[in-house]
Amino acid sequence: GSWMSCSPETAKDFSAVGYYFARDLHRQFGVPIGFIHSALGATPGESWTSLEGLESQPELKEYADVVKRKLASYDADVAAYPAKLAEHQAKLAEWTATVGKEHEEKLKAWNEAVAKAKTAGETPPKRPRPASPRPAEPHPPEGPPTDPAVLFNGMIHPLIPYGIKGVIWYQGESNRDKSRQYRTLFPAMITDWRARWNQGDIPFLYVQVAPWGGMTPEIREAQFLTLGKVKNTAMTVTTDVGDAEDIHPRKKEPVGLRLALAARALAYGEKIEYSGPLYESMKSENGKIILKFKHVGIGLVAKDGEVVAKHGELKGFTIAGADKKFVPAKAEIQGDTVVVSADGITDPQAARYAWANVPDVNFYNQEGLPASPFRTDVE
Repeated sequence: GSWMSCSPETAKDFSAVGYYFARDLHRQFGVPIGFIHSALGATPGESWTSLEGLESQPELKEYADVVKRKLASYDADVAAYPAKLAEHQAKLAEWTATVGKEHEEKLKAWNEAVAKAKTAGETPPKRPRPASPRPAEPHPPEGPPTDPAVLFNGMIHPLIPYGIKGVIWYQGESNRDKSRQYRTLFPAMITDWRARWNQGDIPFLYVQVAPWGGMTPEIREAQFLTLGKVKNTAMTVTTDVGDAEDIHPRKKEPVGLRLALAARALAYGEKIEYSGPLYESMKSENGKIILKFKHVGIGLVAKDGEVVAKHGELKGFTIAGADKKFVPAKAEIQGDTVVVSADGITDPQAARYAWANVPDVNFYNQEGLPASPFRTDVE
């Protein structure tokens, strides 16, 4: 890599969240902000964690074992790879000349048929598939980017021990099917990085994954719980900038600016509010649940568009009794607390907020920062 000055030409291929983050810090402090961008989409947290980091937790043994097996066979895999690659190229050439060529002709005819169907207002035909799949390229000896430790070795280790002020992190979607394990994996990765940089507990600021149709709330919970496990961390909430149809939502600026708030507080020592409300504790009394929060700022509010109300109705809360059947709840702001209740629930045992793939919510502090999703009945 190399240093480049920020410009329209260089910024267009850069992280948008990272750009807005660094731009805001530059405006705040009037000093150059150096930003090292090392990222790859659609990759899991174990790819970014070293073997030693994976070995630090018994729950991550399955990943450590994968790395050890690859290390044991690495020399043999390197020796065998050229032959595998040559075999693949021969198969690909044959496939391209036969199946691929035939498929291209079918696609051409299909495109013409689709155009005719649209003109006639008819249902277009289904896209044809090749008679046999395109031959898959063999994985290189180190394995694909999704394998444990591969991206740590290739994209993080070469940066150590370059002096850094902190880290911003936006990942988690690829671990959504193992969100309970992510409660262990993510803190282990942060601890591993800090130990290797040997700069103490440098600020680690991360984005809670955005709402999307396929994104379950448990992965957001794993990220929320990390705040209580690893010190000098901050989490940027994105409940208001997600997209039910797009796993990569377009609203990048609010994410970068909220991360910059956290950096100003944790890395630069400014006495500012940098987080939305975070669930702290609950108590059940008189048929209601009273929820207490950290980071209330100068007060809790309901925010719908441009309308901000200190006593407005909050959306996205549910409540349950001993049967654990959650129903929509009435939620009211009372000072620094939220009081939750529902008709028919006389002895409430648990409450949840924004507990959905794409929640409809409006709970903020007066600084304009959204509250994190949570459940009081953490498994």
